[in-house]
Amino acid sequence: MAFQTHNNQYCDPYENIFSFETGRTGVNSQSGRVYTTCQGYSAIFIALARAQGIPARLVYGHRLAVPSNDWRTEQNIDVRDHWWVEAWVDGRWIFVDPTVGTTNAYNSSTGKWTTTGVTNYTYFDPTEEQIAHSHVYK
Repeated sequence: MAFQTHNNQYCDPYENIFSFETGRTGVNSQSGRVYTTCQGYSAIFIALARAQGIPARLVYGHRLAVPSNDWRTEQNIDVRDHWWVEAWVDGRWIFVDPTVGTTNAYNSSTGKWTTTGVTNYTYFDPTEEQIAHSHVYK
C-alpha cells in the first residue's frame, strides 16, 4: 500500500508501530498489519538503533535489480530508487540494507502484499566490494 501511494507517512516508524498496536487500517496498514518498502524498513532500523544509543543515518541511491540485471544491463543506474542505512559501530560507519533480507513484495496488479519475513542478513556490514555488486550511492 505504501509503495502504491508513494505516501511518505509510511516511513515514520512511530506511525507504523501505532498502526500495528491499535489494529488500524490506513495508508500503510490493513487491520494493524503494517506494510512498507525500503524507506520504511530503513526508518524502523534507524529508530531501533538510535534507541540503543547507536548513531544511524538514512542513505539513498540505486540498487541493482538482481538477479535479472548486472551493471552492464541495468537501465536506470542514475535513478535514486532505494534507501538503506549506515550505522556507527566500532568507530566506523557500517552499511546495512534491512530491505534486502526480506522477500516482501507488493503486486500492483492485484493490490496484495506477499510477506514471508526475514530470509537472510547478507547486507549487514558487507565489504565495500560486496556493496559495489548491487548498490551505488547517490
